[in-house]
Amino acid sequence: MKKKCLLLICLGIWACEDIFEKDIRHKQVDVLAPPSGLETTRTTLTFVWNPLKGASDYRLIVVSPVFKWIESYLLDTVVETCRFTLDLPEGEYEWTVRGLNSAYESRDTISFFRVISPEEGGTEP
Repeated sequence: MKKKCLLLICLGIWACEDIFEKDIRHKQVDVLAPPSGLETTRTTLTFVWNPLKGASDYRLIVVSPVFKWIESYLLDTVVETCRFTLDLPEGEYEWTVRGLNSAYESRDTISFFRVISPEEGGTEP
């Protein structure tokens, strides 16, 4: 009987984290910048997204050229804020950000952008 009680107490303590953490598995982070489809001559970009309710951290990943065919895995970091600045050379990139808490991860939000030479122009003002 004592073993059963101890087991139930241990399971209860272990499961408490799931009770207090918000399930964010079916949510997505709303990205603000750089927007998908952007062509820019700027090589220093600040990745920005809206806070996701229930997330305490965010996992930001930047690859080149795309996730289906990665030549360069440029960044994989966990941050507590909703912004991160990165210097990038000319090229094509995809990036994703997902919300995290101690029990769950949100769905990925994937965006594509290009850093181009000044001669090519760009879509930003």
